[in-house]
Amino acid sequence: MRESSIIYIYILKYILTYFNILAEALDRIKIWREEHTSPNAEEIYDIVCTLTTVMALKTSMRAVIFMGAFLNQDIISGNQVSAYCEVFKILASSHVQQRFLICAAEWFCAVKYPSLIRYFPAILKHLYDEEIVEESVFFDWELDTNRTTYTVDFSMITDEQLEELRLYSRPFLAWLKESDDDDDDDEEDDDDQEDSEQEDD
Repeated sequence: MRESSIIYIYILKYILTYFNILAEALDRIKIWREEHTSPNAEEIYDIVCTLTTVMALKTSMRAVIFMGAFLNQDIISGNQVSAYCEVFKILASSHVQQRFLICAAEWFCAVKYPSLIRYFPAILKHLYDEEIVEESVFFDWELDTNRTTYTVDFSMITDEQLEELRLYSRPFLAWLKESDDDDDDDEEDDDDQEDSEQEDD
């Protein structure tokens, strides 16, 4: 057997194993939710962290597990980002975690619910509006065209899917830049006005 074929089989087994582990984690949370009908944000975070550890998954997978278990294809119409805002904020309390959260949104729209792929930017905007992800993190994500530790593993999302997500996100990123520029202009105007008032005094 050629070496390339052996490598391909190894990768395929890895992909299937990874998907099976994730599927089992989501199934376990489904059972947990039957026993905990009204969990608070801390309880949801705790079960997600526990399963991530038990299933020997990377900590970056916490957001994937959470979104896969608690959100569905009605994420936009059901305003689910707002409904689970507190959980999102716990999961994304740092710049790095916010990058992981965008990765989870990539997986959610491209793999879990492919029909949502064109609505990916709407989810990003919800994350921005709820002050879950900072604008600088979106800009960093836009510039990060190469695979890094912040990007979902190839076993979860393909390069083609990632490129499609980036294509759909361009209008949102353009709007975000314009909004940022307007804020900078307002701050400059305020500074100029303060300087003018001080000179008059």
